[in-house]
Amino acid sequence: MAIRTATVRGIQKGILKEGRRKGFSSTLKRDIQMARFGILNWLLSVALVVAVILGIWCSFQIALVGKELNSLRARQYMLKKQNLILSSKLSNLTSQKRLEKLGKSLGLRPPATDQKIRLNE
Repeated sequence: MAIRTATVRGIQKGILKEGRRKGFSSTLKRDIQMARFGILNWLLSVALVVAVILGIWCSFQIALVGKELNSLRARQYMLKKQNLILSSKLSNLTSQKRLEKLGKSLGLRPPATDQKIRLNE
């Protein structure tokens, strides 16, 4: 009885080992394939989410830079206009006729010949 039980158990173990090898190997392969497929799906999902977020961020940055560019163009226009106004004021204030007229009103006159000093270069 002990021999018979040991033999049955040995045969059952052998059958189970073979069954494990055959049955479990295909199941294991399938599980590995499913795990790879799941990881691949996860990576693709993460890549898709990152791409969408990156696209939204780029659109936001483009709009922001566009607004800044428009404000800088408006500022440039205002500065050019102000430069023209100031240039005309400067030419008006430094004109020869105006300075001579201002000098006469203050009692100034052209220097006499003995008041002139010539510097040699």
